[in-house]
Amino acid sequence: MYGWEGIAWSGGWNRCCRCFDVTSYADRPNDRLSTGMKQRVGLARAVVHDPQVLILDERTTGLDPLVSRTVEQAVKDLARAGKCVVFSTHMLWQAEKSATGWRHWRAGRCCGTGTSEKLKQRAEQRICARRSSR
Repeated sequence: MYGWEGIAWSGGWNRCCRCFDVTSYADRPNDRLSTGMKQRVGLARAVVHDPQVLILDERTTGLDPLVSRTVEQAVKDLARAGKCVVFSTHMLWQAEKSATGWRHWRAGRCCGTGTSEKLKQRAEQRICARRSSR
């Protein structure tokens, strides 16, 4: 967090830096960080104020597999701590590993709610219904 050295964070910033493994470069200007480093610092910034709801869009974009696992674990820890973590992703395998509830959105509207398995079944039924009506 470049330029924040005078602000007292009561240990919260240090905890967030450790959680997302950014301690070694947290004081660097953002324009000197790699894409993955920027992503992790951004996540640490998002949680430093201890929000009750965290909204993440494609949270592991730009991260290598090892760092992606670090981020996934941190997000799971936040959820276990009682935070509501809402995220969007195109990688369903990733969502299936960490999501406890699902909403399927299309064109800004919720068109499905339930477990991943139930949403898959509904999608398959719609596809079959379309094919049989042709």
